[in-house]
Amino acid sequence: MKFEPVALNDLYVVDNAVEAELAVKHFCAQLLESVKKAFDSRPNQLKYGVEFFVNDRLESDINTPFGKARGRLALQIVGSEINGRYVFEKSVVSEHGLDIWRPVWALVILKSGRVRLGDEGSVEIDAEGNDVHGLANTAVVRSLLYSLGVMPTFE
Repeated sequence: MKFEPVALNDLYVVDNAVEAELAVKHFCAQLLESVKKAFDSRPNQLKYGVEFFVNDRLESDINTPFGKARGRLALQIVGSEINGRYVFEKSVVSEHGLDIWRPVWALVILKSGRVRLGDEGSVEIDAEGNDVHGLANTAVVRSLLYSLGVMPTFE
């Protein structure tokens, strides 16, 4: 593997790494709290049957009718911005019979509090949205479940 030098203009992106990390984590926590409330609501329990748990490190453990999943936050540089990428993975069985994790979907969390559905998504929601049955939470809940459902459990 060959590594190229980083252009001098690109180096300035990292100057606000701590500020970006704090903002992204703040909005990620709000988003996960809203998603958890959405999954925990009685009507959505009857519709989706999902258990959604989040720890202090903003990692999620998810039990669904489509299998087990988990989610984690990572910071990444995209162009001239530091964003969060919350990746959901599904537990699947490999061809050798081993349990492995496969990425199925992601959210991009901007330090402004906007959230993109998918890596390249043009649909954005507000991380601070607290309406459990609102369009933003419903889009996240349904998109996650759909992405888990289309990924086969066995490779």
